[in-house]
Amino acid sequence: QVRSSPPFAADQIPAEHVYTIPDSSYDEGYLVQVLRRLVELAKMRHDSLSALSPPSMEEGDEVEHVEEEEEGRAEVDSAKMRAVVEMEEEAIKSVCMMWDISVDVGCAAFLHRCHITDIVVEFLTPSSSPITPTLPRLNEVCLGLLANLANNDATYSALSLSPRFLSTAMKFFLVSTDALTLAELCRLCSTCVGKDEQRGVWQHLLLHSDVFNQLLCVMMNSLNEVLSERVFSLLHSLLYFFAPRTHTMLAAGLLPVLAAVVSDHLPTAEEEEEDTSGERRQKLNRDHLFHLLECCIC
Repeated sequence: QVRSSPPFAADQIPAEHVYTIPDSSYDEGYLVQVLRRLVELAKMRHDSLSALSPPSMEEGDEVEHVEEEEEGRAEVDSAKMRAVVEMEEEAIKSVCMMWDISVDVGCAAFLHRCHITDIVVEFLTPSSSPITPTLPRLNEVCLGLLANLANNDATYSALSLSPRFLSTAMKFFLVSTDALTLAELCRLCSTCVGKDEQRGVWQHLLLHSDVFNQLLCVMMNSLNEVLSERVFSLLHSLLYFFAPRTHTMLAAGLLPVLAAVVSDHLPTAEEEEEDTSGERRQKLNRDHLFHLLECCIC
């Protein structure tokens, strides 16, 4: 399936003079221009990637004729993909800028009023999708921005009540192999789990057997320190915020996995003393691990 076009047009973003950003050095007019450009990029990227799907060979077509068509189509597709890369690079720069400024409460509220959630979700694409992003960094920065904005109650509600976003987010757990993308997704989920509103929605999604098992798999096998810490933080949030029955179920699933992690991944005292080359395999943080074990037992 091909994803639908953005559900809004660039001219639907508020005019420059409608909103102000109090106590901030950021110009709202400039931000609106950037957001409108992102809407345009999302639509152009969608149209370009949608046109890459080759038609299937119909009965009666000659093989040689089909091969000639495929060669010509490959050249066109190559040119379109180069254009897509340029679009994504421009989008990454813009989203990175908004990721940085979203820590400001006023800017976060302004971005939400400008439909930033809908705009950013248009760029999110799990790797198994028919429309595959050429730059994994695009997914990372989009999820990082949303993780910052989730601290804003209005933005959090928009995310939690969007079936499309929730479905897309969970797909990343199942198909993404990019550590930094998964790290930002875990940070986003940890923030949302810590909110009272719609917590049950996140509980239902994250405790789905496929998603939960993938979290455990990442915890056991990831050598990326940031990702490991974010997974531990998410699992801790699940244990801390959910009801006793859920806590018991999570602990029962986590304890044997944590025991394996303790035996397989933690460095011994001898290994720590012999770390002279600086190339020792990354180990999971002791404090994170033992804290999670403590939460399971209590």
